[in-house]
Amino acid sequence: MAENESVSAKDYVQGANSWASVLGKFEIEEASCYGGMAPPNCRHRYELIVYALDTKLNLPRGFRFNDLHFAMQGHVLASASVMGTYDV
Repeated sequence: MAENESVSAKDYVQGANSWASVLGKFEIEEASCYGGMAPPNCRHRYELIVYALDTKLNLPRGFRFNDLHFAMQGHVLASASVMGTYDV
């Protein structure tokens, strides 16, 4: 797998992240990219959670976190998380 395979991969459905709200409009190409850490003026916590599911979810392009959260209900086999902090 290439380091930046996600740039050209076509076998996934792209959701939107919180940058969509910052932009004030929804454009999947802009709202799906990683914009880096953007904490307030103090130490900020980041958490990454990975889920193992028993099915492929049928989510529309541009889905939001709540769509993902409710679609996963009853399908989570396992999860793992890691948390870190970032200080300005």
